[in-house]
Amino acid sequence: MPKSVRDRIMAVLDTLSKEQLLIFKHKLSELDIIGYGRIENEGTVQITQRLVSKFTEARAIAHTAKVLRAIDLQDEADSLEQGENDREGANVATGAGAASPTAARGNCGSATNCSPKPTEGQHFVDKNHVELITRITAVNPILDRLYRKKLISIEMFRRITAEKTPEDQMRKLLYDVILPQGEGAKDELVAILDEQQSYIMETLRGK
Repeated sequence: MPKSVRDRIMAVLDTLSKEQLLIFKHKLSELDIIGYGRIENEGTVQITQRLVSKFTEARAIAHTAKVLRAIDLQDEADSLEQGENDREGANVATGAGAASPTAARGNCGSATNCSPKPTEGQHFVDKNHVELITRITAVNPILDRLYRKKLISIEMFRRITAEKTPEDQMRKLLYDVILPQGEGAKDELVAILDEQQSYIMETLRGK
């Protein structure tokens, strides 16, 4: 039976020395993936869970390998990605990688106004954008970070803050800025929200 994404990430992290794991944690923070204060005292199980929760199982392997390579652990990164390639090959061989048209539509049948159900590979922002719009109320600190990272212009900053309610501000931020810029912008938003709105983020991940 193939190992799960969590098992494979954990298995690689468990091979790291205490010093290597510490460097890995610092690199996660340096790359704005997970704040160091949140994982300083955590072990490989908790770190793995955070990586999978942040990136979903579809993308956690690639991001973990990226961090490993950033700290010169090439062999560990190669081993992790090789396990992913083997799993994908097994899925193709057994037909597990092919979704039926009905499954791809989220069991919507022929209805034209039915939105597909979230899939395992969907980004956290795509799956939870409605909840983020309705639940995030402190928008200005998010905009400050995005502006500092050059993900929004000063003109867009002003347009968003001109909206009358936090809900309208978040709606404009997501639909006019984050979603059009793709995965990188979504990742940055999640990292910011993990630091600034940790309770809401943990609630959404646990729903």
